[in-house]
Amino acid sequence: MIQISTILFCIILLFTRCSDSVLKEDSKTTEKLLNKAVDFNITINNTNAFEKNSDVFVPVVLSNLKYELLAGFIDCNITDTTRIDTTYFSLIKGCTQLIISNDTANIWFTTGDKSGKYQFGKVTLLGKGNDNKYYYQDYLFEYIIK
Repeated sequence: MIQISTILFCIILLFTRCSDSVLKEDSKTTEKLLNKAVDFNITINNTNAFEKNSDVFVPVVLSNLKYELLAGFIDCNITDTTRIDTTYFSLIKGCTQLIISNDTANIWFTTGDKSGKYQFGKVTLLGKGNDNKYYYQDYLFEYIIK
């Protein structure tokens, strides 16, 4: 009985180790390093003046057609050593992710109740170039509450 239990334990241990190595190998193939882009040509399709206490929708697009917009993030510290999961286009370390639809990063926020000039948090866009490499570019935009 002890020998059968030992053999069964060894088989389970071997199976677990094989499963772990397959998962690790799979995650390695879906993680890619990012390259800094300088020519995304980010365009905001909205005015930059809003009423107090209003809900605002700001669509952000890439006007350079050699990139496909894949993901957007707010207030993330992304560098050339940041890795992304290319299956879900999410950052490995996690950040607030924007909703992407029709090649547009969608930003929603509510303005405050004081008039003045404000800066929205850093927006980082992630794209894939025609060269099949992954790129990112940071963008800051200002808005006015009237």
